[in-house]
Amino acid sequence: MNKKILIVIGITLIAVLIVLLLWKPKNRNGDSNIKIISPTITPGITRVASRTGADEPTRTPEADKAADQLSKLRLSAPIDTGDFIINMNWGEVIFEVKAKTGTVDKIKLWDWLRKNGYELISAENFKFIE
Repeated sequence: MNKKILIVIGITLIAVLIVLLLWKPKNRNGDSNIKIISPTITPGITRVASRTGADEPTRTPEADKAADQLSKLRLSAPIDTGDFIINMNWGEVIFEVKAKTGTVDKIKLWDWLRKNGYELISAENFKFIE
């Protein structure tokens, strides 16, 4: 009697394993070939407003470039230019510029920013420390 029960249980387990191995999940259309579709951006197609109904702010390519420059400078700080030190104050989210001697020559700062590819970062992102 025990052998019959073990055989029935064994056959049942084998049948369940076979079903699990051969089973293919189906999508909502009944198609067993599940396809993963990733969103793509097609050139020339303009993005429409969000699904919430609220207008999404649009940024110009120049604003995107300025944001990239700001991010790059934040990650590079502190920077010692020789004349002054640019440090990121994360508490105030602002760059602190301190001269190594005397006061900061703002013209030298703007020249340094321009020469190093940070020309689009606005003056409001800097605080001068005496």
